[in-house]
Amino acid sequence: MLLGGCHATYPTELSGFQTAYRSGGFSDAVEVAQKAQQEHNHSSLIWTLELANTQRSAGKLAESVKSFEAAEDYFRDADAAADLSLSQEGLASFSNPYQIQYRGRNLDRIFAATYEALNWIELGETEKARVALTRSLFRQDDARRIAQDRIRLAKQESAAISKQDTQFQARDNDARLAEARAKVHANFSATTTYANAMNPFAVWLNGIYYLQTAEGPADLERARKSLDQASKLAPKNPFIQADLKLATESNVRPSPNEGKSVVYVIHESGLAPRWSEHVVTLPLIYGDPLAPLVNLALPEISPESRLHGLVEVSGNDLPSTSLAALADVDGIVYAEFREEYPIARNRAIASATMKAVAGYVANKAASDNAKRRGRDPNAEFVLLATLMATNAYGTMSARADLRNWSTLPQEIQMGRFVIPKGSTINLSGGALKGTMPCKLPTARVVLVTIRSISPQIPAIVRTSILQP
Repeated sequence: MLLGGCHATYPTELSGFQTAYRSGGFSDAVEVAQKAQQEHNHSSLIWTLELANTQRSAGKLAESVKSFEAAEDYFRDADAAADLSLSQEGLASFSNPYQIQYRGRNLDRIFAATYEALNWIELGETEKARVALTRSLFRQDDARRIAQDRIRLAKQESAAISKQDTQFQARDNDARLAEARAKVHANFSATTTYANAMNPFAVWLNGIYYLQTAEGPADLERARKSLDQASKLAPKNPFIQADLKLATESNVRPSPNEGKSVVYVIHESGLAPRWSEHVVTLPLIYGDPLAPLVNLALPEISPESRLHGLVEVSGNDLPSTSLAALADVDGIVYAEFREEYPIARNRAIASATMKAVAGYVANKAASDNAKRRGRDPNAEFVLLATLMATNAYGTMSARADLRNWSTLPQEIQMGRFVIPKGSTINLSGGALKGTMPCKLPTARVVLVTIRSISPQIPAIVRTSILQP
């Protein structure tokens, strides 16, 4: 009962954090994330990512960079450590998965490096952005290895559990588990997914960075490869093609005509999928009243309400033009969730079965004791209390790992415009309230970033210079 009572506080703390963040209370959200980061060692990484992104939303870019660098330290430590297997989990098998160190998903690693690069660009440190972008591409290449490792680990654990538990395959094939999987799939049937953990936003940003800061043919070739890949990942985005053509045809860094600026507008809209717990109850042994129920707690995700419409950009020398979709973050999250799910399911079944077997042994011992002592009310009380305790233990200790980077956007849009230097553009549509004017710095290449969380709070708009 003590083990079953080790309730995870993460869902409760996440709820408070999300309430603050979704209402625009970034200072309060930062405080919650900092406290959770310090208090919960096994979940420090996910809280560090939430902290870094919230600091970015609050405009505290220097602090955000430090937090992203701290997250990178966690990633390095996780890479240096051996992969966990079911046999190594120990106590967590009998309590909850929050006692296992959160090591970070591929999407965490790629987005962390990409956002750090954006922070460095806004801080005017373009060379440091180069390091972060190189890291983001390395993380995407490494994602293929991690995906193969997950497949291998799922097969190994499934085989190992089947040897110890003859009922494992029967529970694994239960129609209720199939129904849970189908429900998640139906929630994301209309989303765009990407193979091998590819992130179109990270690939595109790498491409325009190397195009607009090129120091020679090698940088231009790197830009060309990234932009070509981005155009394939986001085939309906026409803005990528203009830069791809420049990277393909130019031998030197392109520069807009005198008096003109190339302006990239990036819109991060909405919030990433919401995670919840889905509990499936199955019998341990059919027809035996002493056998506790097997309670499987599985993670489940569902998309948040989509903020309809594309942001439009207009100005004195620019007719109203809509941004185009660049990355469906829902699809990125769902693709990795689907990849992780077999391991989560195996471990949920194994953990729940071990708890139920432990409870079954306790129930049998109490029952045998009651039979030996006849009608002794104390023995009958012990039996009743044991039955109640073992079932409560199985129910209370069933926990799904819901740790996720909740402040990521739902989708990312992008547009590219060539307009007079120092112009003012107007942003409207999507989740923006009315029309928002944005004065641009006088520079050859400018980035405009927009973060809209919901229609109820003002969007965050910032500008930075990529090429002076």
